[in-house]
Amino acid sequence: MTGPIILVGHSFGGVNMQRYALTYPEHIAALVLVDSAHEDQITKMPQASFLQKYLFKFGMWAAPFGIPRLYLSDANPEEKAKKVQPNINIPV
Repeated sequence: MTGPIILVGHSFGGVNMQRYALTYPEHIAALVLVDSAHEDQITKMPQASFLQKYLFKFGMWAAPFGIPRLYLSDANPEEKAKKVQPNINIPV
């Protein structure tokens, strides 16, 4: 690769692009961050409780079987709308 490059980073990739740009500024023409995470985000976020960690691990295990979608579908208005069958009586 020759010449300066344009780095684009989204979410956690934004943190990676910032680190690269700070390490090799002579290689960078521009840095574009799209909805990037902040470099201190991990240290400033509150720690997850044991229950949150357990639920996340359970969700990862259960996802291939559709269990989280089944549970969360009742909370999603779009999913509720799909379940409602219109009661249309058309006289023949």
